[in-house]
This record gives sequence, structure tokens and C-alpha cells, in this order.
Amino acid sequence: MGWELGFFALLCWFLPRRRFDGQVMLLCLTLYAGLRSITEFFRDDPSRGNLFEPLFGSAISSSQGISVLVSAAALTVFV
Repeated sequence: MGWELGFFALLCWFLPRRRFDGQVMLLCLTLYAGLRSITEFFRDDPSRGNLFEPLFGSAISSSQGISVLVSAAALTVFV
């Protein structure tokens, strides 16, 4: 909850400094995806599914995979 409150404060601070429409939303998506990946790493919940386990021997959860895709898409649109 503390991280989300910090993100909210950062987004409120950034809102008047934005350079184009949608920039705050892209920042929100990027920050949330990063936090979600970190949360899933510490959660270690096997019922969330595993991606790439047969290929690399270790796996990332489905939520982490989605977070990587969302973050990559947001950063691509941002650039």
C-alpha cells in the first residue's frame, strides 16, 4: 500500500509537468508493472503459472510475464 501511495504522489506531482496527453498513464503502467513483478517474485505462488520453465529451467510467473509485456509496450509508446 505504501508503494502505491508513493506512486500516486509521484503521478500527482508529474501531472502538471507532462509534455503530452497520456504521458501520466504510460508512467503509471510502467511503475505498476515493475511493482507487480517485484511483488510476484516475493510471493512465490506456484498456482500463478510458470512461463519459460522448460526452456530455461527457472520460471517467471504469468503475472510477471504480463508485467514485462505491459512495461515494454508502455515504454515503446512513450519513446
